[in-house]
Amino acid sequence: MLSTTSEPIPEAKITVIGKSQSGKSALFSRYVTETFSEPVKTIGKPFFLSDDILKSYLGASFAQKVASGGKRQIRLKIWDTAGDERYQGLLPLYLRGSQAVMICFSVCDRHSFEQMESFLKLAQKDCSSDPYILLIGTKCDTQKESDQYEKRQVGYDEAEAFARSHGLHYIETSAKENRNVTEAFELVGKEMLGRTDIELPEEASKKSKSSCSIF
Repeated sequence: MLSTTSEPIPEAKITVIGKSQSGKSALFSRYVTETFSEPVKTIGKPFFLSDDILKSYLGASFAQKVASGGKRQIRLKIWDTAGDERYQGLLPLYLRGSQAVMICFSVCDRHSFEQMESFLKLAQKDCSSDPYILLIGTKCDTQKESDQYEKRQVGYDEAEAFARSHGLHYIETSAKENRNVTEAFELVGKEMLGRTDIELPEEASKKSKSSCSIF
């Protein structure tokens, strides 16, 4: 049972990155709003998927949600970054200070998988600390003969072997069918609760007042 005390809930900054159309925004939206919508490019235009929960910023969308990590809770402050090349220069800003990074690729798009090495290097270079990195294969929808879905181009074993070779965890998700979405974010939450660099709200407030960064 989760604690019902009034103790402050620790916070962690999570950044979601990946190639454009890799399914990361659908994953983000499904977790935050608990609904599925067709992919919308994160290009910085103002839009709201849920009042008081999701806002759009230049090159990224932001939301926060309390996740369970066993018997404890943690507030995930999540940044969903745009995958378009013209916004790649902004990635270091959003990665700065991230305690965890979720790198997404579509199992139906081999090119997005082939870019995992580049995104991994960015995460390792631009995060302020040693981040927990989770590799996520998206669009793992149940396929039937009558379906018009894109065919799978990256197998589970290949992606899992890549993750293992870099010391990462790997999970496959379907935002459309709501499979492993909550599990992916709660896995990150559990990992964060085992770290020493997560912050209590008052600590984060003090840090933001001493810095000009919005991140």
